[in-house]
Amino acid sequence: MFRNSFFFPEEEETTSNEGEDCHTAFIRDTASERVLKEYDGPFFHLRYPAVRKHCEQCHTTKGNLSLCAQCQVVYYCCRGCQQHHWVVHRAICRYTCSAVKQYQSEELALQKRKYFDDPLLRTNFSNLTESRAFLQALSNCIEAYISVNTEKSLQEAVKLGFKALYHCRKDDMCFRYVLPALLLRLDMDQECFDMILWYAMYGKAFRYDNPNKPFLSLWGNDRASLVDHMDHPQLTFIMADVILKHRLLVLCRQKEALYTFILCMDKTYKQQPRGNLQGVYRYVYKCLLGDKLRYAECRDPVQIDRTIYKTMKQGEKVNRLLWKSMANSSPIFGLAAPEDPGNANSFREVHFHLVRFKCLLRYIPDTLQYIAAFCQKEYGEVAKDIPGAVLSKAADKEQQHQKKKRR
Repeated sequence: MFRNSFFFPEEEETTSNEGEDCHTAFIRDTASERVLKEYDGPFFHLRYPAVRKHCEQCHTTKGNLSLCAQCQVVYYCCRGCQQHHWVVHRAICRYTCSAVKQYQSEELALQKRKYFDDPLLRTNFSNLTESRAFLQALSNCIEAYISVNTEKSLQEAVKLGFKALYHCRKDDMCFRYVLPALLLRLDMDQECFDMILWYAMYGKAFRYDNPNKPFLSLWGNDRASLVDHMDHPQLTFIMADVILKHRLLVLCRQKEALYTFILCMDKTYKQQPRGNLQGVYRYVYKCLLGDKLRYAECRDPVQIDRTIYKTMKQGEKVNRLLWKSMANSSPIFGLAAPEDPGNANSFREVHFHLVRFKCLLRYIPDTLQYIAAFCQKEYGEVAKDIPGAVLSKAADKEQQHQKKKRR
């Protein structure tokens, strides 16, 4: 979708798929039914299905699907499904159409005044008083598309997100937090990885119209590496990098690369100064491998397989509950930041960024439950952002654990 745009150089478009095993092919093309039937590994549920084109009422993917005539982002297979779903879709449709109309009117007003044509104005676009209404309308439009949660709406949100980053430059209004998550939702792992590493190298000051960017392949030796030198480190991007590569390594069952990655992550967070990065790496290490897997056991392949499999099996029920509650929760932009994130505890910051970056939580099924139990114990006011169903479940589990200790 973006391979011919400014974000991806054309010379990297052609890739050879010869010699791939079935697991790598499964990641490259999840739509292939043949590979899907062949793959029956224990980690299949880690690969949560991406958002696909389907009827919003009966969820069928076959037949001629037509778009809603008003919002143009929701598909239906027939008029009957559209009539039955109109009770639910009516409010979303009106809100989306209103947000898109407001954004288009603000963009047209700036085009008439030639704000997009002047290079001097374009460089300092986000600091202009006249541009604030346009950027706010653009943010509301992206939020509306995300709340619809269909393949078409997420694609439109990604397009507008890149446009926002191009106009905002340094003042990105948190769009760079949302875009990697949306790319993962659309099953665009390589694009997500490229954006994470590109932003990690260039920081806030890079230009999105420059295709000369660092490129690391998800299928080469770069899988076992971490982002060591970051111009502007953010917890969200570190978490995305770690989770994404761990997911691919486990699915590909590349044992040697997985061990190298685990040891590299262990070594990296130990060398980091005390603070947020060390807390993030320790937290990710604990979530991915569990409490029972210690550093000395990292070289035992049987122990790694058993621990990861047991951890993910226990998290399947939490994963289903998480997705059910996420469907009814507020969009990403609706969450407020901590009052003083600079002096916040590392776990408190990790909680904030993970809740804001909810799309990544599907790769660690038991993450939100762990955060809920921790934050309820340490920071009662922070835990308000967590969906009530997950929070109550985590609280009940914590109470049962305390009762067992007393006995």
